[in-house]
Amino acid sequence: MAFKPGRSSQRLIILAAALSAAIAPARGGSPGTDWSDVGILSVVATGGNSESLSAGIKNTLGAKWKKASFELQTSGYRVKTTSRIRFALGPSATQFQVVELKTDTKLDSYRARFRFDHTITGRVYWVVGEQWERNELMGLKDRIIDSGGVGRHFIDKEQSLFRADLSFTRTREENVADDPLVDDRFPGLRLATKSQHTFSTGASVGHELVVDQNLEHASDRRADLTAWVTFAAGPRLALQASAEALYDWEPALQEIPRFSAPLVYSGENVRIPFGKRDTIFSTSLVLLF
Repeated sequence: MAFKPGRSSQRLIILAAALSAAIAPARGGSPGTDWSDVGILSVVATGGNSESLSAGIKNTLGAKWKKASFELQTSGYRVKTTSRIRFALGPSATQFQVVELKTDTKLDSYRARFRFDHTITGRVYWVVGEQWERNELMGLKDRIIDSGGVGRHFIDKEQSLFRADLSFTRTREENVADDPLVDDRFPGLRLATKSQHTFSTGASVGHELVVDQNLEHASDRRADLTAWVTFAAGPRLALQASAEALYDWEPALQEIPRFSAPLVYSGENVRIPFGKRDTIFSTSLVLLF
């Protein structure tokens, strides 16, 4: 039976928007709270023989107290591609007309996740969080992950950060092409690390790594690695180059048409897995608050 997320994902998106909109008054009315907000915008468009438009937005809202911290991260990515296929139709190489076929493809990827951690003692902390994501590029319709665990700050300075935490998770998911042989609810284990270092010039480098392991099926795991470098362009502006690599050891299924002969559709579709690896490279404008 497919997982039906209902309105859980909508509530998470609404919460993200509300908290992001409230950052200005919160910063002024919460003594002892260090608020931050980072927005990232990227757009790439091409035209001519092929047309494509990709646009992405990412926002990270953070708050720090003496022994606790909160982080809300939202992101969206849309790809629209128009491909042109041309072929000649006619009785000879000198008598023909050009036929053009156009195909449009639209794919979306969205994610919203929050985490709250609180110091237990020294650099050790407990952490809880929730994540919702949709990634049609990899055949994922909806996935909600609840998590809770412990971690440690190995480096926690004003200019440098490195932390790692290990959490138990509960996953509920639905793929675009549902597979009745795969359980859509399962327990798991998550390893998450984050590092960032800011240089005296204002430039910074960092990474975020998340590895999810399904505890019911040892071969089912996912990894998401993002690395970036940011160059300051002003008091509130920066330029960022980033690369994200996603790897799924057991990717979702997709349906493709089966042809019994060239250009002869058989009337049925077959299911094959998506590719295991996806990569995203982007250059973005960063807004700092």
